[in-house]
Amino acid sequence: MATPSLLFVPDISGFTKYVTGTELSHSQHIISELLSVIIKQNELGLKISEIEGDAVLFYRTGTPPTLNELIEQAKKMFISFHSYIKSIEQNNVCQCGTCTSVTNLTLKFISHFGELEEVKIDKFNKLMGSDVILVHRLMKNNIPSKEYLLLTENFLNNQAEEIIAREPWVKLKSNIEEIKHFGQINTKYISLTGLKSSIPPPSKSEILKAKREVGKLSIDINAQLLTVHSVISNVDAKKYWVKGLKEIENPSKINRINNIHTCKFSNMKMDITTMSNLVCENEITFTEEGFISGKIKIVFEFLLNEIDNGTNVLLRLYSRGNSNKNIIDKIRFQIMLKMLMKMMKSNLKRLKNYCEENNFV
Repeated sequence: MATPSLLFVPDISGFTKYVTGTELSHSQHIISELLSVIIKQNELGLKISEIEGDAVLFYRTGTPPTLNELIEQAKKMFISFHSYIKSIEQNNVCQCGTCTSVTNLTLKFISHFGELEEVKIDKFNKLMGSDVILVHRLMKNNIPSKEYLLLTENFLNNQAEEIIAREPWVKLKSNIEEIKHFGQINTKYISLTGLKSSIPPPSKSEILKAKREVGKLSIDINAQLLTVHSVISNVDAKKYWVKGLKEIENPSKINRINNIHTCKFSNMKMDITTMSNLVCENEITFTEEGFISGKIKIVFEFLLNEIDNGTNVLLRLYSRGNSNKNIIDKIRFQIMLKMLMKMMKSNLKRLKNYCEENNFV
């Protein structure tokens, strides 16, 4: 039996162009994160019918929410979506096209009130009816914007009163769509672009300052700057160039500032935190902090410079938080540092070989 229901679809604009890039695994992961952000902001008791790649098909049976409630719902989702994108932009480490173009994504909403049937298929409720088809057709429309809240005439006609929020960005504009098999569909829409000015900046990640330099190594690699950077900053790629690495725990699908992973060796383990990633013209500085066996903290700063034949890697090691109060601590630290310098010298050679064999950027 058909039931009067709200259909509400947040849809990520720019999705198709975004996911057709070469870094498919990264785009899928980021889109999944963004859809999760949208879903967590559901405050109207909306049910999820399905997730359709770049959109979430929400519905709610019975009396529709008020226009102001729907505007507020779209506002919360839109601000959370763009706040998360700002956070990705600030904490981004990966320089692939997918990760650096995430700011091109935005969000639009399609809202309609109509009748639908819920059909139980296994564990899922599938929505059926012409109004469901109409909502999908309205996702491609003539509105000259990529970020808006679209409201069908049928939704507006089911409002007791059309009381509009007094916020300056809330301006209803009329729009008419000609849709095959449905004819003329009258809609109104509210541009959401004005909301962007109210999106707070992301909280700044704390970059821990090293106390003193304790070692320095350098090597030239016949590979492009972005190739070398992608290998150094990719947690999973450590297995190709870090000597003696047995296992990596908690590797992130996409490395970002403050991500933590653990590298296990036969004689020690190192908890590694991604500290910073500063990108300048022809130069990238990538920094990690290693906490070795819960005792010694060493900061690894990789300064990558573009040179004629590829990339120069200057690795600086800094001691942080190692007070060395007594002679025994000093001796232990010097033994550990000597071992690290020997290991990193070998690692840089392995990095050079791997990058030169896989100059893929």
